[in-house]
Amino acid sequence: MKLKYTLEDYISNPSGKGSSVNTMTANQSQFEKELMSLESRNNKATFTVYQTKVNNKQMYYIHFLIPSSTKGFFNDVVFEFTQNADDTATNRTIKHYTIRFFSNDMNFVYTYAYTFKTHGLLIGDLEKKLPFRSILQKPSTRNPDNAMGYNKSIYFAYLVMLRSDLFSKDTLNRHAKAGGINTIASDILAFDKKQQERRGFELELKKKGSDDQPKSSSKIIKSKNLLGNLDPLDLKPKVTKVVSSVRNVGKASTVKKTKKR
Repeated sequence: MKLKYTLEDYISNPSGKGSSVNTMTANQSQFEKELMSLESRNNKATFTVYQTKVNNKQMYYIHFLIPSSTKGFFNDVVFEFTQNADDTATNRTIKHYTIRFFSNDMNFVYTYAYTFKTHGLLIGDLEKKLPFRSILQKPSTRNPDNAMGYNKSIYFAYLVMLRSDLFSKDTLNRHAKAGGINTIASDILAFDKKQQERRGFELELKKKGSDDQPKSSSKIIKSKNLLGNLDPLDLKPKVTKVVSSVRNVGKASTVKKTKKR
């Protein structure tokens, strides 16, 4: 079933309006604490805003760099907001815009990429940045019910939007310059190269004997098998399932400048 909803619809209930909850819903204060903890060990999350019109519809893209459990390494998260029929010239917020997503966070790739695609919520122009199998093959072990759920990197990006007032059109328009989805795509590494980058950070931390060595990535997939025979789609699940009631473009300012990869 295709879903069409706003960002706040997702935050309230990933499964969409009218479903019922069979697991706990997101705890915003807990996500806020986790983001603060990651940012205290890493640099702060950053964002870049893009603005365009397609078929006379206003669109905004926001490309976030979200800190991960590996010190120095950031995941890419992209939100695509599209103007809908309810928008008027006097409306100064994008809270009612419909949304699609992209993330190369490992939990998203191995648990939710297929689900978001089949529900019409994955940004099609960025699909090629993900492993081919992750968008064509259902993660039969990690998410056998193909259920929508919370991805932490996406939730963290939502929190960055809140604290940076990015729901405001005025704020977005101040940041947005020329660019577009192709600009975003050129700034995002293919997933295999992204994971090589992660391993580089992990090896460096190991050499230094850092206390910031990640404790979770090896549980998702062994580094030496990342591009090998191990099938990450068949790894044991660690999913927060919810079945509940519930694009003129340009590079924008960031919370803190980061090195272009």
